[in-house]
Amino acid sequence: VAEALPEALREQARDSFLGMAQLAPSSRMQRLVARELRAVGGVRSVEEEVVVAQGYTVDLLVQHADFGPLAVEVDGPHHFLSEGSRRPTGATQLKRRQLRSSGLRLVSLPYWELNELQAQPRRGRDDLRVCSASTSSPCGPSPGHWHGATSGQWSRLLERAVRDDQRVESADDP
Repeated sequence: VAEALPEALREQARDSFLGMAQLAPSSRMQRLVARELRAVGGVRSVEEEVVVAQGYTVDLLVQHADFGPLAVEVDGPHHFLSEGSRRPTGATQLKRRQLRSSGLRLVSLPYWELNELQAQPRRGRDDLRVCSASTSSPCGPSPGHWHGATSGQWSRLLERAVRDDQRVESADDP
């Protein structure tokens, strides 16, 4: 198909696609996840709203000591077909497929898993609580903040997401 389009039109379409990627605002949930991931052991850095070579914007680019670079998508309800659905929209599926085919390791953190993480009670003294220094009560509840989650719980969530991505990749192979 690309060969059928004149070069000027292909360049115009790519420029338009890249321009749209830069207009995407980050969500509050995405910013909170970025803050929490920065406290996870093994995470070297977290960049927000990174435009990758394919022209897509990934929510977070996490450099992890064990997993390497991870493109993390914080998938809120609008990434799924309907309220309560766990089936991604066509646009979300296409983006995931194209990012994976480019060699990026993609980690999807869907909103229901983040909600479950928020609801979990603190488990034991070995995990340090992830706290926000910007609140008046550093470990107290704050709307949309995973005040009960520990860095160990976040680490397990990342590990599970990486395993799930590896299963998707192997299922997509011919």
